[in-house]
Amino acid sequence: MEINRIVIRYCYILMAFFFVAESSAQSLFTLGDYYNDSSKMTMGILAEYDVNSTAFTNELYYKALNGSFIETETKDRVNKRLSEFNKAGLDLNYGMFFSQRIDSLFGKERKGFHYFIKIANREHANMVFTEDLFKVAMYGNAQFAGDTAKMGSSEFNLLRYQQIEVGIINSFKGSGKYGIGLSFIKGEQFYNSLISRANLYTSQSGDHVDLDLKYSITQSDTSYHGYDAMHGWGMSVDLFYQMSYNIFQSVTVDEDPSHPSASSGSGSGQENETDWTGYLRIEVSDLGFIRWNDKTVQEKIDTMYQFDGLEIQNILQLSDSIFDPIVDSLKQIYQPKYSQKAYTTVLPTLFHLSVYQENSSGFYISLGTVFRIFANYSPFIYLKAGHTLKEKFRLGGSLEFGGYGKINLGFQAQADVGGFKIGLGTHSLDGFIFPKRTGRNSVYLSVAKRF
Repeated sequence: MEINRIVIRYCYILMAFFFVAESSAQSLFTLGDYYNDSSKMTMGILAEYDVNSTAFTNELYYKALNGSFIETETKDRVNKRLSEFNKAGLDLNYGMFFSQRIDSLFGKERKGFHYFIKIANREHANMVFTEDLFKVAMYGNAQFAGDTAKMGSSEFNLLRYQQIEVGIINSFKGSGKYGIGLSFIKGEQFYNSLISRANLYTSQSGDHVDLDLKYSITQSDTSYHGYDAMHGWGMSVDLFYQMSYNIFQSVTVDEDPSHPSASSGSGSGQENETDWTGYLRIEVSDLGFIRWNDKTVQEKIDTMYQFDGLEIQNILQLSDSIFDPIVDSLKQIYQPKYSQKAYTTVLPTLFHLSVYQENSSGFYISLGTVFRIFANYSPFIYLKAGHTLKEKFRLGGSLEFGGYGKINLGFQAQADVGGFKIGLGTHSLDGFIFPKRTGRNSVYLSVAKRF
């Protein structure tokens, strides 16, 4: 039916609100990476990408990136993962840093004091969308005959910026450390689409549809994009505090009376010190803002539209005048109220609490939780464990839940070779193995040279 084709096309436009901006947890871009107490200076590069969703699958990502046809089977597998509200998010970060240990400052000894400089490109996207929005966009509105598809309360955000960060890190007793970094930000691109209300009613017979729509789009200057584009400026702060903390405390045990060294007059026992050491860390990242210039555009629409089909007298004598009423009606819908003014966005701020423990044999375990505000992000928890081999190599795995996705398995490897510290890992080992059933895809790499 022509009416179905028009509705499907219109719902693809709704979905396009999310992707027109070139849509594009735990992060390597944390202050603790810039501290190294075994060398005077360190230079390094860091890179990571991470895409995750409670609904989308890796199979869908691959086909969308390749421009391949999306079969019904692929849609059906995503459909089974849908809930009333669904999430997706992407982070793409890469950059370089330099840090140096300073043994004295202003004539005073400063053991464990570091300063660092970082230059990085940052990209973040996130979205939340309803189950009905996906179904109408992918399957059409026929399944909602006699019913209303509720596609409101959906949102998409995109943020691209470059930053220069300078800061200090200092260590104190045990494994205690603290650090703070201040970033100067150049805003490249910002895009936000918010569908506050989108109720699509389809009559039982399919002869007419009613759309009740309210949405807004806010985007930075669209005249040009790229690294040289500066459409806003901002600042942010990173900070962390780390203190020695041992979960496996020392214990007291009774002496074995049969042991030759046991004293006949002593029965008080002796303390058996644990060989575990570790720390508790609290970290805040990307606490800041970007002020976009006065060429930032905002579009708003609040409208209702009813389509009752077309009356065609002679199918063999079609003319443009037959479709003019539809074109005129659609033009009325797509006449938003425009405004142009400066706009401020708050960065997706990350709060990270973690506990790390390692014993003398090289076995380590870590438990943590991450909260991210202004990012449509669910609470995230993880458990990591691994082993250090010959003090040069480290292998580990992780079990993770939440954020923009569901349950995931990760893998990490690290090596110290020829003065280089190399790290490689993924948060989505299961995603590479089961692409049709999982929604996370990530890789991260770090290379640091110590002097």
